Amino acid sequence: MPHISLKYKLSVFLILLTLLPTLTTGIFSYRVLLKSLTENTQKSEMSILENQMTNFDLAMHNFETILNDLVTSESTQGFLQFRKEKESEIYYSDLLLLTSKLDSLISQRGDSLNMAAFLWNDGDLPLIRGNSSGMNLAGDYTKREPFSGFLQADASIHWKVFTEGEEPVIYAYRTIYDASANANIGVALINFTSEYYKELLTRTMDKGAFYVLLDGEDRIVYTDGASVEEEAKLQELLWKEGAGGVLSGEKGVVSLLLEDRTYLVSFAESETNGWTYLYFNPLTNINESIHAITWLVLFVMALTAILAVIAAVVLYHYLNAPIGRLSKAMANMEKGILETRVDIPRRDELGQLGDGFNQMSEKIRNLISDIEKEQNEKRRAEIHFLQAQITPHFLYNTLNSIKSLARLKRTEDAADMTTSLISLLRLVNSGDEIITLSQELEYVKNYAAIMSFRRNRNFQIRAELDAGTENCRIPKFSLQPFVENSIIHGFSESGMENGNEEYQILVRAYFEESRLCVQVADNGKGFRTETIAEKPEENGIRFSHIGMANVEERIHLYFGKEYGIKVDSTPGKGTVVYLTLPGKDSDNL
Repeated sequence: MPHISLKYKLSVFLILLTLLPTLTTGIFSYRVLLKSLTENTQKSEMSILENQMTNFDLAMHNFETILNDLVTSESTQGFLQFRKEKESEIYYSDLLLLTSKLDSLISQRGDSLNMAAFLWNDGDLPLIRGNSSGMNLAGDYTKREPFSGFLQADASIHWKVFTEGEEPVIYAYRTIYDASANANIGVALINFTSEYYKELLTRTMDKGAFYVLLDGEDRIVYTDGASVEEEAKLQELLWKEGAGGVLSGEKGVVSLLLEDRTYLVSFAESETNGWTYLYFNPLTNINESIHAITWLVLFVMALTAILAVIAAVVLYHYLNAPIGRLSKAMANMEKGILETRVDIPRRDELGQLGDGFNQMSEKIRNLISDIEKEQNEKRRAEIHFLQAQITPHFLYNTLNSIKSLARLKRTEDAADMTTSLISLLRLVNSGDEIITLSQELEYVKNYAAIMSFRRNRNFQIRAELDAGTENCRIPKFSLQPFVENSIIHGFSESGMENGNEEYQILVRAYFEESRLCVQVADNGKGFRTETIAEKPEENGIRFSHIGMANVEERIHLYFGKEYGIKVDSTPGKGTVVYLTLPGKDSDNL
């Protein structure tokens, strides 16, 4: 019915929605309603219970993760390797790391965790952090419960409850396996009192209701709201028939007679440690709620049927205008018009919906902007990381060359080479991302000087700078990679093997309209431009990890994609690199 107006659709829908349930409810008997409301009550109880067990499982999973980390972490494995070598420095170093880890764990989990410890099968001194006042570790603890049972367990995580005083103490533990000895050598364990479980499982209870937490052996760990007689009767029943005989499956709702009183018992089993949470709600509470709800539902349905037709017409006029504006705004959003806004000056749900739409539109715009900024910032950080790296082989070879000059007593050459290296290192460690052209040129000359010493060649840097270009700002290391390419590629195997031969690199800068143009030209052997590629095997002879593509990417990030680089090379005649940058000096950037 695509051509029927919204007014008639709403009217028919509301009439059917109200009159049909009213007539249907009058036909069905009270027992049908009783059954329906009982099922809804059970579903509500199970929903609350499942939410609580989800939180419980999440907490238990976190503790199991902590325990696994204690056993398998590098600090634990390192300590285990040297545990018998108590006189070695490595033993005390690993012991300090492990105790620091345990202290940090206790500090971070102090609201729930009492103690973390390592116990050993050979009876060695245990490693304990936290409150261990309830643990009797005097003498040979390996033969005393509960620790003897802990030490003989398998490699899975176990949960155990012991009564120490008035409150039960809960342990989670896992054995430690030594691969070199092919045997269990100890156990890592943590413990906490039932107070933490109280906070996890506390809920609002109906009159006469109570809840119970059972461990994996059907023992009561904690109860809230149950009388002593009810608790004793329930424990007796569980020991006699087992939880499997009283409850059916891992979760559900059953009726249970306890102390001459019938309870509707909702229960769920933990997926993490197999413990069971039970909520006992007296059936009388549910029946009282059902009777009250029955009369209320009948009255509301009758009143709703009378007002249905009037409400349909009024509601149409009330909803149509804002819904239409929202529909139009959503259509604009689908077209990609992110500036779309909708004005619904009301304080009801439709007004909130309009405000929510406006907020969503604004958030989408902001998210797109933030993503773009985040990507740019991430790339800037990566580039900054590359700028801060000098390839180790370059530094080793340079220092070795200085060492050789010193042995040959060429102290002035060694001093010049050291000065050039210091200048390059100063640039790497400087916080400036943008420097002047004259500064970049000075660093390039220092690099060429180092390479001249290292290769026993005369690499000459000649500069022709138009007036004003020397103060223009460019990204750091914009020229150095191209000079490096000239030295590594342009002047290798080029027929100029004579050590007295001059190897010329010309750096020319000039303004073209509002742009700064920089050319880096060499008289090397040249190459075919389609063969440009940065080779991983050259990392050992390069100054840094910054390549030609990296230079262009930085220019795009700082100044926009209208600027960049171009390479022109002819085999046998040399190579020219053209850089296009904004014509800004140090005062107005």
